[in-house]
Amino acid sequence: MDPLSDFLPAMRVKAAAYTRLEATAPWGLDFDAYHHAKFGIILQGECWISVQGATESIALTTGSCYLLPRGNPFTLRDSQATPLVNFEDMLHLLEGRVLRFGGGGPLMTMIGGRFIFAEGHTPSLLNILPNLVHFKVSDAELPALQATMQLLAAEAQASGLGSQRMIDRIAEIFFLQTLRAYINAGENQAVAWLGAVADQQIAKVLRLLHEDAQQAWSVESLAKQVGMSRSVFAQRFKIVVGEAPMEYLTRCRIHKATRLLRESNMSIGEIAHASGYESDVSFNKAFKRRLGISPGKFRSSESEAGTA
Repeated sequence: MDPLSDFLPAMRVKAAAYTRLEATAPWGLDFDAYHHAKFGIILQGECWISVQGATESIALTTGSCYLLPRGNPFTLRDSQATPLVNFEDMLHLLEGRVLRFGGGGPLMTMIGGRFIFAEGHTPSLLNILPNLVHFKVSDAELPALQATMQLLAAEAQASGLGSQRMIDRIAEIFFLQTLRAYINAGENQAVAWLGAVADQQIAKVLRLLHEDAQQAWSVESLAKQVGMSRSVFAQRFKIVVGEAPMEYLTRCRIHKATRLLRESNMSIGEIAHASGYESDVSFNKAFKRRLGISPGKFRSSESEAGTA
């Protein structure tokens, strides 16, 4: 059985509350904490998301999907310089489930909301994922996610016989589609997260590596974080995750570096430091060993692809 199917019995989505946001620049929203998982899919345009407990703001574009496993406070806005207003203060502008507002500039359209899990069925996976999970939904998967959300909206408005039961099941399908898209994106070794659900010590280490990859971690220091000996920890990590701790750390660092090379104007040296490397030389060696090209060439190729 595949890892996602193994994970299903412990999960039960009760409902999904959602809103379609159509915002024109300049615009900015501040969202309070909520104890359920939050999600969003960018259907058109772009924006920035910043989450309490995450280290930096992330640029989201058409097809980007985010998941906040623990419902941390967060912000969405067209520019990092745009002032914020609280989402609750904008609810009077809602027309059904659609919120339209902004300054009349470029349009950003998204669907956002929260997953509500049945009592006792909150997936343990949510407790070990980073505070912000973000990935790009493929062109092939985006229509299916949109179709499921449209079906959810239609059923919520119909309020016919069995509607609540239908809404519960559709919400569950949508959550699973989101997880599958995350896994298919191949980022952050999502399958490893699924495999670590049953191992709380390894799960804690994975979370540390993803949220604080720039730290000077060693096998010894990671083992100490979870009260294990170096040898036992290294062996268990390899069995659960499928690769050694330092190999996984390198993967996390290079993943962060590739995102910064694509989305930021930071220099190579700044990206090296932000990704956990003490020098440009060590960063270049690790990057080229993993991807086969230098950071500079990677940035150039991504820039050319974006303008093609």
